[in-house]
Amino acid sequence: MSGTFFSAPYVSGLFAIGCQLYPTECTQPQVAFDGLKAAMTSNTVVNSDGALLTGATSLMIKQSW
Repeated sequence: MSGTFFSAPYVSGLFAIGCQLYPTECTQPQVAFDGLKAAMTSNTVVNSDGALLTGATSLMIKQSW
């Protein structure tokens, strides 16, 4: 229950919610992707010791709809 396998359902869910709220943008995949990415904060996922992950870019949602 970790890694990209576990995160895929969450990202899909966020994308689905975004498409419900902004249906016009979802007709253009790059616009939808850019919009979802703009709603995220980078480097927010850390190791269990609190250190930032190295070699990976992490994104988490920073606003609620």
